[in-house]
Amino acid sequence: MWVQLLRAVVYRGKRYDKGEVIEVGDDLGNRMVAAGQALPSKPPREPKESLESLTKAQLEERCKELGIEGCGKLKKAEIIELLKAKGA
Repeated sequence: MWVQLLRAVVYRGKRYDKGEVIEVGDDLGNRMVAAGQALPSKPPREPKESLESLTKAQLEERCKELGIEGCGKLKKAEIIELLKAKGA
């Protein structure tokens, strides 16, 4: 069971801060929710790779996937700004 912590806890020897989403056993998760220590949650999303870490070719491919034309004529920094503006 995935839970979002409402306070810092130590679980299996590791400290987790308020707001973190962690996976615990169903029994423990239900007890944490009942005690007001956590809320049921969905698994956390995989972090997006930063646009800055992509090559210009990868950025151009991302533009194609989103239907943005003309990225090939732009500099890498301009493509990044364009993609950020589009919420990519």
